[in-house]
Formats: sequence, structure tokens, C-alpha cells
Amino acid sequence: MKDSQNGTIPRNLWSQSVIHLPPNLIRIYKDALLSRNLFVDACGPSPEESDIIGGDSDSATIKYFTHRFATSAVRLEYLVLNPIKQFDKIASDLLTSLTDGKITILDIPCGSGAGILSLLGTIAELRSQRCIVQLPVSICITGGDYSNNALEIYNSLLPELNVWVQQYGINISWNTHDWDATRPDSTAQLIDNWFNSASGEEEYLVLINAFSGAGNRDFDSIQRSIQHITERLYNKSCTIVWVEPSWGESQSLFKKLKKLFEKISWFPSLDKEPIGSKFKWMHPFKRETYNGSILVKEYIRR
Repeated sequence: MKDSQNGTIPRNLWSQSVIHLPPNLIRIYKDALLSRNLFVDACGPSPEESDIIGGDSDSATIKYFTHRFATSAVRLEYLVLNPIKQFDKIASDLLTSLTDGKITILDIPCGSGAGILSLLGTIAELRSQRCIVQLPVSICITGGDYSNNALEIYNSLLPELNVWVQQYGINISWNTHDWDATRPDSTAQLIDNWFNSASGEEEYLVLINAFSGAGNRDFDSIQRSIQHITERLYNKSCTIVWVEPSWGESQSLFKKLKKLFEKISWFPSLDKEPIGSKFKWMHPFKRETYNGSILVKEYIRR
């Protein structure tokens, strides 16, 4: 099957209409679980969806990492691979942005790293199988989250990602920051740090992944931070992609965001509805097929 650019999707990633995580990502995730004595739990029954949400407590972070890391990772992989052609422009733009040159990524809320590992790992796997061109690209990543435990896991996984993707011409650097989205001053500091670390980058990418839960609960508190991020990009060559599970609360948040972004002069009009899709994916340890879903709530490129 052809991808959104010019190659084929490797059979180890997409086979019989089922998404599989890249082998090296599975290895990195498994090693991280084993080192924390969580692998047996990850192979066992999953708690109910309502019992697993990211949080600032250690127990909430560990539960999410154990039982939902793969779910979150496969969502970004599905977007990049675009196997049934629902995300042609988004997938093509992401692959183009990450082809060569310099790019800096703001990863929020970064959690334990499922999104960034999936995004760059999928591109590395496509490069390794010669599905896309393999040119040198430098990527500077700034991750923000309010869970110190999640940031610890994130910082432990990025070196493993770096060793993997460097083999295929992808050179990454990263830094992480404690980020409280309910505090505009915390967001301002995060963006300052992002811009300061991104000297010389040609393009800016904001990756927002699985933020609808907190976004709906605390929208009045976080809307100024969301607005601040977009305002600071007014003169940048930038891409904003916001990916969520296609839960009902994601649709609700979109309506709130539309009203918010209408106040920003440079921001394009959000006339189009979010793009959603459902898919099947293979759990890397249980070897069982699960239902997955994705909603691209926001996609802006300028």
C-alpha cells in the first residue's frame, strides 16, 4: 500500500488492515517496563478507560505509562502512515517537514513520550525500509508536562530513541520543563525556553497529544496559555497539530477552541470539522487486536 508520499508502508507496520508499532519502539518500551517491574502488568488486563488518565501523581503516571503508552503511540503512527488516505495533507506535510534541514518541536503535554517516540520512530522505520528519502535532519525538542514522574520517564526514553533514529540521519536534542497549563506565566516561560533552544531552526512544530481531558475540565484556566502559544508563533513558519482519541469530550473542546482562536488575527478560520478515524491495532505484548481511534482536532500550517 502506498503512503502519502512516494513509498510503500512496510508490512511490519501495516498488515491486513492492522497497525503494528515499530519493532524498535516495542523494544524501547519493553525495556522501560522491565526496568520498572511493570512488564507483567502491561501484559495483563487493562483497567477501565475511566480509571486511566494522566495525572501529576506517581500512581496515575505509572498506570497510564503501563496501560496506555502503546495506545497513544499507535495513534500518531496511524496519522503519519495514513493507510486509508484520510489524512493526506497532514501526513504529507509532517513527512516533508521532517525530511531535512532543521525543525524544532514543542511537545505538550509530553507525558512519558509516547507521541514523540511514535512520530520520530515511525519516520525512522520508513527511512530504514527506504520508503521515504533519508536526508540529514536536526530536530530540537522541548517537552512540557506537570508530572515530574512522566518527565523522568520521558528523559529516560529519549536517549534510546536518539540511538535508534541517528542510524537513519535523524539527529535529535531535547530538554524538558515542568509546565502548568493553568498558569500563563508557566506557559510564557516554557515558550521562552523553547525559542531559546531553537536558535537557527527553520520550522516550528507544536505537537499537542491527548489533552482533551484536562482541556475540558480546566478550559477556563488553560485558555490563556493556549492563546499565548499561538500568539507567540505569529511570525514563525509553523505547524500546529492537535491529536486526540475521538472521545465525546474532544468534540466539545473543539467548539471552545474555535471561539478562542477567532480572537487571534493571524490564525486561520476554523471552518472545517475535526478529521476522525477508527482503526485496528496489534498490542505489542498481548498479541491481541484492539480498536483504536484518532481525532485531529487542530491542524494549522503557515
